[in-house]
Amino acid sequence: MTKLLCTEAAIDTRKAFGQPNTEGVLPGNPNAEATAVQFGAWYWRGGLFAGNALWTSGDQSGLARTQLYNDLPVNAPFARATLSLMDLGKSSKFPGNVTLGLYAPATSDSNLGSTESNVNWTTRWSTIAPRTTPGNPPDYSRDPISSITFADSYSGFAYCNWPLRVSSGTQPSLTKLCLAMTDETVTNRWRYFGSREYQALFTNNEVPQIDSRPRLWVVQLTVLVRTDLP
Repeated sequence: MTKLLCTEAAIDTRKAFGQPNTEGVLPGNPNAEATAVQFGAWYWRGGLFAGNALWTSGDQSGLARTQLYNDLPVNAPFARATLSLMDLGKSSKFPGNVTLGLYAPATSDSNLGSTESNVNWTTRWSTIAPRTTPGNPPDYSRDPISSITFADSYSGFAYCNWPLRVSSGTQPSLTKLCLAMTDETVTNRWRYFGSREYQALFTNNEVPQIDSRPRLWVVQLTVLVRTDLP
């Protein structure tokens, strides 16, 4: 089994006058243009998030997703794969269950080249478009590879695992994955997760924070060639 550490960045539809700092402060700058925010270096409340917050709730976040990147070769054969995230709970503003799925961008996506350091809502994987009625065969840029429902009563602070081996349709590449609500019309739902920047804050072997960044677990297939047979 191979453990592949992910780089990652959250994205949301908010626009801000100036970039926020890594602790979640959105500075006002009358000389700055309102632009999409880059959250790649964030560690506030874990640094990663997904959900949907209405403006009328007093939260400016809007619709949010997290994009994840890893070094698994595009066509690497594997028997099993799982993405693990450290769940750090919900927003106290938004009670209620929320279902989060993992999606893979289409190979035709014009923003496949975006990275943790430059991605924002404008440069997100634009082919990710969750739908509530699954297709046949599934389209994993629109249908979740797998999903988890977080109950309102669930406090978090635990590893959550999304299996990534599909049973129908074409197996998508796992090098780029997007965490999003399976129904993005649902509002005022939110979850936080740990990023690599969040993990770096803990230098005294605090458990589990010291190992809280996203990771992909893969059981890869190896072709063995027998040379001892006639």
